[in-house]
Amino acid sequence: MTPKQAILAAKDLQANVLMPAHVGRFSISNHPWYEPFKRITDNSQDPEFDLFTPDHCPTHLARQTRKAFYSLVETGVIL
Repeated sequence: MTPKQAILAAKDLQANVLMPAHVGRFSISNHPWYEPFKRITDNSQDPEFDLFTPDHCPTHLARQTRKAFYSLVETGVIL
């Protein structure tokens, strides 16, 4: 399921929370590990659900801090 399909599924299911899973864990693809998180964040700018994203180990609510992911990329914390 692509990030965009995951968003559509969450809306169809009237989900309260969307938490991407099985991405960014292993380097088995040609794209950077964080790319699916970037795509799901880009495509859910005005979601009807909360988006939970991992921060290497802990998880946190990203609705109020949607720009936090990009600040980590811009500052080099996420490469």
